[in-house]
Amino acid sequence: MNYDLAILGITQCSVARKLMANPSNYIITNMGGVINTANPEYSPVITIDGSAIFFTAKRMRPDSSNSSLINMENGQHYEDIYVSYRNYDGTWEAPKYLDFCRPNKNDASVSVSPDGTSIFVYQDLGGGDIYFSELRDTVFVNIIPFPAEELNTDAWETHATISPDGNYLYFVSDREGGMGGRDIYRLKKLPNGEWSKAMNLGAPINSPYDEDSPFLGADNKTMYFSSNGPASMGGFDIFVTQMDESELWSAPENMGYPLNSFDDDIFYTTTADGLTGYYSSDKQDGQGDKDIYKIESEKSLIKNVAILTGFIFTSDNSMIPKGITSLVTDLTDATPPKIYSPRRRDGGYVLTLKPCHTYELDYQLDNKTFYKTELYVPCNSSYQELKHELLLDIVNLDAISMNQDLPLNGERWEFSNNEHFGDLSGQTVQIYEDQKMVYEEVINKYGQFPYKGLDANKSHLIKINEDEFDFCEDLVLNMVDNGGVIRDTYTFKANCESKTTVSEYSTILSTPIFQYNFGYNKDKFDTKNEALQLYVKGVKQVIDAGQQVTIVISSSASKVPTKSYSSNQELANQRLKTGKDILIRLLKAEGIDVSKIIFIEKEALVQGPDYNNDATEKANVYQRYQYIKFEIQF
Repeated sequence: MNYDLAILGITQCSVARKLMANPSNYIITNMGGVINTANPEYSPVITIDGSAIFFTAKRMRPDSSNSSLINMENGQHYEDIYVSYRNYDGTWEAPKYLDFCRPNKNDASVSVSPDGTSIFVYQDLGGGDIYFSELRDTVFVNIIPFPAEELNTDAWETHATISPDGNYLYFVSDREGGMGGRDIYRLKKLPNGEWSKAMNLGAPINSPYDEDSPFLGADNKTMYFSSNGPASMGGFDIFVTQMDESELWSAPENMGYPLNSFDDDIFYTTTADGLTGYYSSDKQDGQGDKDIYKIESEKSLIKNVAILTGFIFTSDNSMIPKGITSLVTDLTDATPPKIYSPRRRDGGYVLTLKPCHTYELDYQLDNKTFYKTELYVPCNSSYQELKHELLLDIVNLDAISMNQDLPLNGERWEFSNNEHFGDLSGQTVQIYEDQKMVYEEVINKYGQFPYKGLDANKSHLIKINEDEFDFCEDLVLNMVDNGGVIRDTYTFKANCESKTTVSEYSTILSTPIFQYNFGYNKDKFDTKNEALQLYVKGVKQVIDAGQQVTIVISSSASKVPTKSYSSNQELANQRLKTGKDILIRLLKAEGIDVSKIIFIEKEALVQGPDYNNDATEKANVYQRYQYIKFEIQF
């Protein structure tokens, strides 16, 4: 036995030398004092939309209810499960322990459902079993054994996780009949709603050594897990594998150094895009003992999947009512609707969708529809994230869409070359008949806006607010029918001036402008916004090209009365300050010397149409004047 362990150690040393000689480009960041303390924090699990992180900690509770309860085996507090919620502006709230945690017993987090409404818990009551708890309103109720006969046995079950589509449960056990040590098993949900017999995943996933902590990516076929076998560089390492169309797993790939180390690296989970992960480690830069770290990666294996993330806001800023559900029907496959419930604490929800499919989203309150729409997911083999926000009128119990982020299907206007004009998103289009404006709409990020029938006997003019941007290529606008056939075409001639443009120095930027439109009363935005991330990288390219850069910052608030600020002008001012602070922070994180940039705070405006008690009816109109804007100048 000792000889075998020695040979394993020598093999792992060889693996370590190879991996350390070719380190992967990970950015590993301690999550800081909001999450971590001088006590142990570990076993982090993240929801698929990154809105909540659950973890296990041995620490004094904020209410001191466990102050006198010490585990005599290690001299520390017993394990509790904590949750921290990610605010709309990207910051993390102070963690709170879950109500079902017992102050004198160990309760450990092992996984969470993709939407954060169910959590799997490990308890050792003699053998080690998996329990789970479901979210009721805003509280996780008492835990119970997971209702699958094949899951918990007299053996040691240490971990379980459910796939994003809810059809598979993967778990870890050292039961008899395995390949050695702890193995990963799978249960499949049957048509009658029950769970199948347990199936050992076999080689190449399992081995004579220990495998642990499986986690399924948003595509349901990318699996991360840990193993301490000969392909590890020491202790447990994190591996990734993918399932093919025949449900066969690829040879696991070590995720490399510095993500993996000589110590145990385990419990790795990621957000939907596969680019941001979390795990715990005992590093020298920690707060003390084990800490939780965020890992950012350059590449992801997640493909051919779309995630819809959204929020339901209320017109009076209150918590959304109880009883709201969303019936989601895949119209392409003609399958029965699935029922989802938004989180009451923030109105958020997340859905996993298929590209090239059309869905019906039916939002109901107490089984009565208050908003219904169809959503077409573009045919894109890469990962896609769609966002949708609804404003719910509490008095009239109806809702409107607050953004233009969803792609349109059916009859529509569509710019065929919009990929060259990212700044079209949010621009206003006006259509005139015989010099009279008859139609006004906002362009979404797909270069689309709704179709309106026009009188063929009249002359027409289509105008875009050209003062907002310059374009140096002709814009082609198509009228597309229900079948996707182009029925008419308009061309907008290029109007850019002969001057230095960012595209001369950046392969990323086609426009010097980044604009973000806020929701009502908001002054912060998501720093993971893809367009913003690209903008920052583009700024770096311009600076690296030796250009002196000036960034002009402006902001705006609409005339809808604010409830959180003394005036709309204060809101606009705060947006300007917050926007500048966030931009500088992201530029520094990209390695940019901000002392080489001149920042000009141009203006904080209050503008747009006068408010006439019509915030719900004209939410899209008012939102056009709720923004922060950055513009590169030379």
